Amino acid sequence: MHAHKNTGRPFTRFAFVWLTFSFSLGVKAHTSLTSANHASHLFSASEIIYFQQKKVVHYCIDPDWKPVEWMDKQQQHRGFVAQIIQLINHRLPLTFELVPTSSWLESIQKIKDQSCDILVAAMKTENRSTYLNFTQPYYSLANVIVTHIDTPTIQGINDEPSRIFAVVRGYAISELLAKNYPDIQLVYVDSILEGLQKVSAKKVDGYIDHELVLNHAIQENALLSLKINNTWEEHFSLSIGVRQDHPELLSILDKALDSIPESEKRTLYQQWMEGIPSMTPTTPFPWKYGVSIFLLCVLALGSAGYVVRTRQLQSELNQKTEDFTHKMAMIRRQDPITDLLNSHAIFLELQTLLMECRDSQKESSIILFEIKQFRDNCYHIIPSHRELFLKECATLIAEQLDEKSLLGRWSDNRFLILQPHIESFHSVVLAELIRNVFDSHQFVFDLQLTATFVIEILDHRESADQLLQRMEAKLNSHDNSSVQVIHPAEV
Repeated sequence: MHAHKNTGRPFTRFAFVWLTFSFSLGVKAHTSLTSANHASHLFSASEIIYFQQKKVVHYCIDPDWKPVEWMDKQQQHRGFVAQIIQLINHRLPLTFELVPTSSWLESIQKIKDQSCDILVAAMKTENRSTYLNFTQPYYSLANVIVTHIDTPTIQGINDEPSRIFAVVRGYAISELLAKNYPDIQLVYVDSILEGLQKVSAKKVDGYIDHELVLNHAIQENALLSLKINNTWEEHFSLSIGVRQDHPELLSILDKALDSIPESEKRTLYQQWMEGIPSMTPTTPFPWKYGVSIFLLCVLALGSAGYVVRTRQLQSELNQKTEDFTHKMAMIRRQDPITDLLNSHAIFLELQTLLMECRDSQKESSIILFEIKQFRDNCYHIIPSHRELFLKECATLIAEQLDEKSLLGRWSDNRFLILQPHIESFHSVVLAELIRNVFDSHQFVFDLQLTATFVIEILDHRESADQLLQRMEAKLNSHDNSSVQVIHPAEV
């Protein structure tokens, strides 16, 4: 990102941006701003002084986390996060300047030695909280497990204590795995590509990271021996990490993030899900082969007949590229075992539905439920048979839903149902129906499976993360041996 220099009188520029930002927050502040005298509604006295004194905010990034964020050859910030920083930069009387680094570890070191003020794409961890404060999350990322194409489906990290996973030094996921899964063997690498190459060479069993990052790395480097094995139940929330000696900057950035509509962030992210926009110099696979074939044919043959044939080949490649892109998009949204929406896809649908609730007076509901006896009853069964059980359960659930409802696999044995514009009463009836189906269905091996449900009315004032965390806590508090349908009034 280019640094923008202040021009003209500093207070004039400050007052203009101040009023612009105030207007964007007018709905949340419930006030109409007509002059600079209303600044106190948005910024405290200490924050205004900070604006006048700070001028420039130096920030560090992960230079190799494409396409979420990266640094190009011209040392410019690129990616989804770069666009978020641009939106913040436009809302504040501050200049944001990138401090170039060669690795994420170097970026962490620079924030520690105060060479930069913020890390713009950081996940909150126990270790980082000793030297950083964190803004509200501005986006939630789903993680996946990548393995060699020959590796059978990995059900869960806890179920695979003998497996070896590669992790990048300094990444939040390495801290989380080391703390929460002490039996897992970790091999530390310096880059995502190095980790994936170790998986391809079967030197490690797998690599875990954000699905958008891994999808891109596999395609860009033509790592055809790898596959997305399964989703991982842990979701990471991106925040801005702020040095603890800048408390005013933390609150200022929170206000700026709060002024960016969720729909705008979702649209930006969707652009990167569908493919890297033209701002990046990278040519996505398999277009690079189509371009090479075209140039070689024209230069080597040079005749009109071959040019026509090359155009035909290019047209065929265009179609194959479109089919490939569509297939990759489906893979990103689809759970590999049940063929339902995966956890990230259903989470995005929930965010969209919450946004729609702001503009609609109609009630919408969400059902979170768990197959309680699944782990205990299926522990002794081989993985392929456990997959059959999950598919059977998914089919039974899907058969009870109408066309409006959306069904996704949230985690190992938990599912989410979104019911747009459907009252909670009907959701309770649906939950009872699913419970009865499970009670009466004859599963193979004569297993008895039941389910516990939590039902809520969607409230647009609550984020998707907050809603799901509360619902999961409610689900965890109920007796594992019984089936309970919880009406929203009880939550």
